[in-house]
Amino acid sequence: MKKIALLLSIAFFVLTVQACRKVSGRGPVVTESRSVADFKEIKSDISGQVYVTPSATYSVTIEAQQNVIDVIETVLNDNRLTIRVKNNTSVRAEDNIIVRVSSPDIRGLILSGSGNISANSPIATSDLYMKVSGSGDIYLNGLSAQSLDANVSGSGSIDIAGGSVNRQSLEITGSGDMDFLNMASGDADVKISGSGSAKVQATERLKVRITGSGNVYYRGSPAIDVNITGSGGLKHI
Repeated sequence: MKKIALLLSIAFFVLTVQACRKVSGRGPVVTESRSVADFKEIKSDISGQVYVTPSATYSVTIEAQQNVIDVIETVLNDNRLTIRVKNNTSVRAEDNIIVRVSSPDIRGLILSGSGNISANSPIATSDLYMKVSGSGDIYLNGLSAQSLDANVSGSGSIDIAGGSVNRQSLEITGSGDMDFLNMASGDADVKISGSGSAKVQATERLKVRITGSGNVYYRGSPAIDVNITGSGGLKHI
């Protein structure tokens, strides 16, 4: 029975590996536009670079070799645009994939894996949610919003170069980083579990909860509520 179970396991593994199609880019890089409707959230599940631009219109273009473009899906569901590779398909990390997305109302940026999302023009919105799962990075040139909720799980990072928000809530699980030091903020809530670090600015209130060796660096003179379990710290800079 043990031998049969072992043989079945090996057969299942072989079939699974064979079922996964591996795609290597061939030919020149081309650009393809995708037809999209309204969306407010952008989720990237690819290892490529996604550029997000605030605009009066919705658009999506992909730059890669044609056989790579053919396996990239852009799916709309509940105001969310998801960029992903087809099921049972993988694309070589060496094949550069660039996706350019524009939307007049950006409320969510979600990144899974090792890719990147960048917004080189400032984003203005009422509320923004950002999440990184894995080793990828999100970068915003600037943000103007009422509230910001940001979450990093893993070793990824989120950086915002400037702007202002009334309230920000940050959570890091793992070794990830957030740098919002140059973004003005009234209230800031920061929670770290692990060895990650966060840099924030707050003028009214700063609430910090750290479990582990993580650190929070802050600028401003807010009222502080802090609780630290472990070797982590809160440091004014």
